[in-house]
Amino acid sequence: MADNVLNNKTFKYIFRIKEDLEIVFGLTIDPVKMQLIVDPTQNNLPHWTELNTHQCPHCPLQVNENPHCPIAIQLVPLVKNFDHLVSYDEISVTVEDGSRTVSQKTTAQRGISSMMGLIIAASGCPHTDFFKTMVWFHLPFSTSEETLWRVTSSYMLAQYFKVQKQQSPDFAFEGLKKIYADIKMVNHYMAKRLTEACKNDSSTNALVILNLYTSAIPRVIDKSLSKIQFMFPPFN
Repeated sequence: MADNVLNNKTFKYIFRIKEDLEIVFGLTIDPVKMQLIVDPTQNNLPHWTELNTHQCPHCPLQVNENPHCPIAIQLVPLVKNFDHLVSYDEISVTVEDGSRTVSQKTTAQRGISSMMGLIIAASGCPHTDFFKTMVWFHLPFSTSEETLWRVTSSYMLAQYFKVQKQQSPDFAFEGLKKIYADIKMVNHYMAKRLTEACKNDSSTNALVILNLYTSAIPRVIDKSLSKIQFMFPPFN
């Protein structure tokens, strides 16, 4: 890296289903927009991707400028490839990002959930802008504790940069609570789209797992992050 210029970054998700089926996804992040590069060959998008189909009430996008939901567009390949799976099918998932390789044997819903989290965060949906930087440092199969750590640390670093610009920081996490309230609504209406799109439940339940994290973060913040305070003995 030179002069703060980054190259595209690609995450490769490799799903091994039984012994005779391997599904590979290459997810490439544009370092300028910090979001997924849309496949230019993708056309004939299904009805459930249209912006005004189960559109979020707080969506700032307009149909004349954005005929399709940016998250739904990115989830089309996922739905096509995994609709034959049910939530608890056992699979093996390997994630490569050019620096490391992470592998885990897990259920379909949890493996898909890890990739879905990356896709939603980097989709270009205005309500996911905060998560773009976290996508660059994507952590596959992150636990609830790891997610809490990454989210709150990222938010605090953002406050540091606000101070550098003589802007008022938010050390009470009020802005982060608003971000998660917005994401919770996005997940709710995205679940409606996936219910319409999918025959089986693996993709829908993958979103349910993400929404459990979404619901948990604000509650932990309200408790003054006491869940991880023990990790800071020098400052207690």
